[in-house]
Amino acid sequence: MSYDEYDDDCEKRHPKKSEGCTVNVYCGDKDKPKCDVEFAEVYSVLSQVLLPSPGPALPGQVVLMENSITSTYNLDISNAALNGTIIVNKAGWYDVTIGVTGSLNPIPAPLPVWTVSLFQNGVLVPASTFANLPLSPTQQANECVSDVFVHCDAGDVLMVANTTTNPLFLSSPSLGTNAVVNSATFKIKLLKAD
Repeated sequence: MSYDEYDDDCEKRHPKKSEGCTVNVYCGDKDKPKCDVEFAEVYSVLSQVLLPSPGPALPGQVVLMENSITSTYNLDISNAALNGTIIVNKAGWYDVTIGVTGSLNPIPAPLPVWTVSLFQNGVLVPASTFANLPLSPTQQANECVSDVFVHCDAGDVLMVANTTTNPLFLSSPSLGTNAVVNSATFKIKLLKAD
């Protein structure tokens, strides 16, 4: 499989590649149909306070992602900064990676874990929840990352939400670094179209 350059017409409409151009991918040569390639990445560098989950397997407040790296045609990230949703417009199996930098503060007793989870059409995606916990009141943040395979139908809505029983504080800590730290990230890639 060889990767062709960005579509010329898209390049004229979007001079910055980060605005999202569809990449032309061919199976062998340009006379054959294009392979299925869909991918997107959005992220946040802002601090966010996420309200807790109201009950088992229910989403609490949704993570917002105000920045994008790229998105191909069939992955709609236009509302990621507004309501945290990513809409999948092509059915198939996707690899979805989510990550957040967060903490509980003040730390409740007894010491609880904190979690975020991937939701598909409002339903918790199995195997998408991992836990972390604060180690001290002075700790600025811990990281929690999840990577799952998800089958999506066209029109499915994906989002990352707090599944903790406490408010979760997402942060972009700066002490000890000369780079901007992400508070949240979401990556999706089509593995196999239906």
